[in-house]
Amino acid sequence: MQWRFYAFFSMLVLESLVVTRPFHHFTRIPILNTLLPFEQLALARKIFFTTFIAISQLAPLFQQGRAITGPLTAEALDPQLDRMATLLHRTDAEASTVLTQELLPFDADPGMQKMLKKKLEEWIIESRIRSAPEVRDAVGKVIQRRRADAPTGAKGTK
Repeated sequence: MQWRFYAFFSMLVLESLVVTRPFHHFTRIPILNTLLPFEQLALARKIFFTTFIAISQLAPLFQQGRAITGPLTAEALDPQLDRMATLLHRTDAEASTVLTQELLPFDADPGMQKMLKKKLEEWIIESRIRSAPEVRDAVGKVIQRRRADAPTGAKGTK
């Protein structure tokens, strides 16, 4: 957890150096030479925060897992199952929150809610039909027949 403070402090020092110096700092990096100092700082911030997010997401994967030693009994598996259930409930709660936020603009008008529901049902049906292997094969054959009559180098299907 301390690495974040060091990284934040280093970013603070970098920003203060770039802002207080009148010359170009990244002269050995050709891509950064074309950017103005404020653009360099914006890029550094984006990289900085992207790295923070990536490390926060990947850190649990690299931590030592709680390996189960000995025979696989119900008592040994209970803590793992509890962790999995907690993770499942958190994920479900987060997905519900995101869905609620996405549907918030439609809460005021019941007519819009009905239209949204109808459009989503249509979209799901069309998606299932298009993803069916038989439909994809049939569409591929039709396109192949159309392309057979086209001259060499022609673009499009008409």
